[in-house]
Amino acid sequence: SKLAPTSAPSSSSSSSSSSSSSSPPSSSASSSSASSSSSSSASSSASSSSSAPPAASHDMELWVDKYAPSCKEQLLGNGDVVKKLTEWLSRWNMVHITKQRKVGFSKENPGAKAALLSGPPGIGKSTTAALLAKQGGFEVLELNASDQRSKKSIGAQLQEATQTNAISMSGKINKNRVVIMDEVDGMGGNEDRGGVQELIKLIKASSVPIICICNDRQHAKIRSLAGHCFDLRLRRPHKGQIAKRAVEIARKEGLALEANAAELLAESCGNDIRQVLNCLQMWRQNSTSVNYMDMKQGMQAIEKDSILRMTANDGAKNILDPRGQSLNDRLNGFFIDYNLIPLLIQQNYIGALQSSNQIPGDSKVARMALAAEAMSDCDLVESALRSEQNWSLLPVQAALTVRVGTHARGSCGFPGFPEWFGKNSTTNKKKRLTSELAMHLNSSVSGGLEAVRLNYVPALRDRLMKPMLEQGPDGVDATIAAMDEYGLSRDDLFESLRELQFSNSKDVFATMDSKTKSAFTRKFNQGTHKSQALGGGDVTKKRKRAVESDMGLPGEEDDDAASESDNDEAAAASVFKAKKKKAAPKKKAAAPKKKAAAPKKKA
Repeated sequence: SKLAPTSAPSSSSSSSSSSSSSSPPSSSASSSSASSSSSSSASSSASSSSSAPPAASHDMELWVDKYAPSCKEQLLGNGDVVKKLTEWLSRWNMVHITKQRKVGFSKENPGAKAALLSGPPGIGKSTTAALLAKQGGFEVLELNASDQRSKKSIGAQLQEATQTNAISMSGKINKNRVVIMDEVDGMGGNEDRGGVQELIKLIKASSVPIICICNDRQHAKIRSLAGHCFDLRLRRPHKGQIAKRAVEIARKEGLALEANAAELLAESCGNDIRQVLNCLQMWRQNSTSVNYMDMKQGMQAIEKDSILRMTANDGAKNILDPRGQSLNDRLNGFFIDYNLIPLLIQQNYIGALQSSNQIPGDSKVARMALAAEAMSDCDLVESALRSEQNWSLLPVQAALTVRVGTHARGSCGFPGFPEWFGKNSTTNKKKRLTSELAMHLNSSVSGGLEAVRLNYVPALRDRLMKPMLEQGPDGVDATIAAMDEYGLSRDDLFESLRELQFSNSKDVFATMDSKTKSAFTRKFNQGTHKSQALGGGDVTKKRKRAVESDMGLPGEEDDDAASESDNDEAAAASVFKAKKKKAAPKKKAAAPKKKAAAPKKKA
């Protein structure tokens, strides 16, 4: 269309001259002028294109897929894990099929039939597993979260895959196969019910290696699975490694990326290589160069949510040391783990207040009182939340927790682990021992748990231990007689009563010599004792009635269950008597043989 105005005048001039012989030269002239104009435009466009950067590639292929690693040398970081997984795959058949090689035991369990790759998302766990399997000559069968992975479906899909051989398109049998189970920590709910247990069963009977991949290594389901796997934990690559690869990819796509800008991008994305490439691909659509200031200004639009990379310790530090933190950031820190963070605050707020340089020494006591009051209010709200299941109070608890940090306002290097867990474990253990002891004493004493703990336990310990401490082995009979009187077992004496003694009291069990203790054990094992712990007859019925009285009056269902159990016992007793009656004639039939044998001796 640009050449049309040039050719039009020449054709009109040739037609006005009305000479047929002049028309070919005019057409040739027009073509020469057109070629000259096109060559000049082409040269100008070539000169302009040489100075401009390459145009952005507008294809729909993602850079994450386009520049995916094609060999293990291109994998970023975790070189030790890559090496271990490669060796594990190469020797799998020799260890588990041909039994030609043995693997020593270690904490990571390298002799397992399956491997478990765990680590944060975006670091290449799935890519590493698939790439190493293909380079090792294995056929890859992958199941991820998009597939149904219930107990029934896993058994149907993997049972044949883990116990049969793979056939290639040419008809050749390929004995090397790998099953990759991606996102195993997401197997839950009604759709994937029983999937982890079925996977563990398949691992035990599998004839091919299985690689499991998860993000949350501490998940309850993963703990049971990890005991049957080669435990490999991947870490995020360093920002320098990611920045170097990002600069190379950006240069290939015509984007001039500075190294410090690439490091800033990697750090803001939490060292997630996938998000780094996605951000650069979006940036390339509008620009051909990125420096450090450009990256810093556009950071808010592409930054990965920092709350996703924080732990409960980080949240507690932000609450106790609010310098540089907004109120919204501190409230979000509470919701990282609203079960653990209140305990971390309760454990560390006094130490943070004492180490604060912003609060003068005279006012620290007053601030500590305010922080303790806020901590008490937080505990009251949490008690109401848990007991009444009123979860609308959770924001109130978050505000009160932040209030504790506002009053404390001190530095906290690394929060100490809550001592409440150890105290609570000890308390629950002593409650359990007290309830068991009260149940065993039901046939002889009447009293609740508090009466048993405060009144009966010290008196029983003194009465049972005094004969053996004063008389030695000669006092064992008196101790065992007293134990039978109250229906106590050996565990009640040496475990429950010893564990339930007060901290300021003398440990009388430590003063007893081993000779007396051995004599007690021999004497106690020789006899039969009427104790609930060892299963007495009428005492069991009394204990059953005591349990029913503690739980309330039995309803109709309990009566029906009791009648059914009575009927079952009567039926079992009748069958036992019938067997005895059938067995009795055999003894009577054998008696004449002895009488018949007597005359032979006289003869």
